[in-house]
Amino acid sequence: MQPYTVGAVFNRDRTQTDLRAWLSRLKSAPTSKVIVHSFHCKEDKDNMGKMPHSRDLRKGRYSEQNRIYHVRTSTEDKRPLFFDFHLGRVVVQSLRFLHERGDVVSLAFVVMPDHLHWLFQLTGERPLEKVIHSLKRHTSNVINQRLNAVGETVWQEGYFDRALRAEDDVRVVARYIVSNPLRAGLCQHIGAYPLWDAIWLQNEKSM
Repeated sequence: MQPYTVGAVFNRDRTQTDLRAWLSRLKSAPTSKVIVHSFHCKEDKDNMGKMPHSRDLRKGRYSEQNRIYHVRTSTEDKRPLFFDFHLGRVVVQSLRFLHERGDVVSLAFVVMPDHLHWLFQLTGERPLEKVIHSLKRHTSNVINQRLNAVGETVWQEGYFDRALRAEDDVRVVARYIVSNPLRAGLCQHIGAYPLWDAIWLQNEKSM
């Protein structure tokens, strides 16, 4: 698969208006309702109890440079840590770092309250497992510092990954990823959700 050449994500700056709108929605929504959306949206039901461990992913599978991957990884015990906008931004900043370091070309992502979806092309020398490990290690350290916690487990050990095939429509996968907040009932239109981005930003804004 040839390297992906479309421009990078992370071009959208989050304004105070974005943050105020997001926090206002959380305040007005009953906590129990929000948590139910986070834990019981269709995708979580389909995958609950089936999350493979990283050690299992190495069996019969290899990391391929320039391959596009869709990775999904969840917080430990499905804790909705990323209802806290600032903790969610820690994850976004780490994705940006891995992109700018050249490990990946980031195509789309959404940080849900208790899990992350990330679509990217693996472009650097580091294999997939190392990239995900770097993401989890860095974000865990920063989040624990923010929470004044010591050694708390932030992420589940495992993650799900899918290598896209040549015939897969990358935009369809990206649209599925960034539509997660809509399906979970966290927003009425994707522009109201603050923790996502995609290289096809202008096309996705109207969703």
